[in-house]
Amino acid sequence: MKVLHLISEQPPIHSGFSRCIHHLSRELKKQGHEVAVVSTKHIRRWKFGEIKLVYDLPKIFQLNIKEYDIINIHGHTPTFSDSLLIAMKMKGAAPIVYTLHCLANFYVWPISKIYNQVMNKLIELADCIIVSTPSYAEYVRHAKKVYVVPWGVDYEFFHQPRKGHNEYNILFVGQMRPYKGIDILLKVAKGLDAKFHIVGGGVYLKMYMKQAKKLQLSNVQFYGY
Repeated sequence: MKVLHLISEQPPIHSGFSRCIHHLSRELKKQGHEVAVVSTKHIRRWKFGEIKLVYDLPKIFQLNIKEYDIINIHGHTPTFSDSLLIAMKMKGAAPIVYTLHCLANFYVWPISKIYNQVMNKLIELADCIIVSTPSYAEYVRHAKKVYVVPWGVDYEFFHQPRKGHNEYNILFVGQMRPYKGIDILLKVAKGLDAKFHIVGGGVYLKMYMKQAKKLQLSNVQFYGY
């Protein structure tokens, strides 16, 4: 089977989307499927901090999709996943699977709310929708075909012998974004006898480092990427 993934980011970019498509493509290939990935690596976009807008829309409509058996669109990514969903439907593409990773967050609440409400209706163009949690399934409960597929764990990677230690260590890995609750994690760190290791980058990294300094947290270390 030939599968086309349409996703905003892929390696070498460091992000949840990128890691997801890396592992998903690898495992599909192991099962004998042919996999292709189209991302903003191929379709140009403007980037303003955390806001990323695709402007090469003609290229989206020029994609050759007739050779694929399934098209998997990953979102929400404003101006990318929405444009692709409309384009694929207009072109009469193969069955379309829409994987809802997360809701859009522009950090401007009214805009984010309106966009997510529009996308909540637009994803009905897909033949089926995949979500990772029951709460997301509830969010798109109006759609006909919704499947909950939790994110997997690389058992071989994590099933390693643990080294003995006398300290309690807490690790956070992810992009520095407000909705991930890093500010709350830092507040909690002040009252715990544990070391916090925060790995990840983004435009909010400096803000969280300043917060840690203000709270006088000697048990928190930032590593960036």
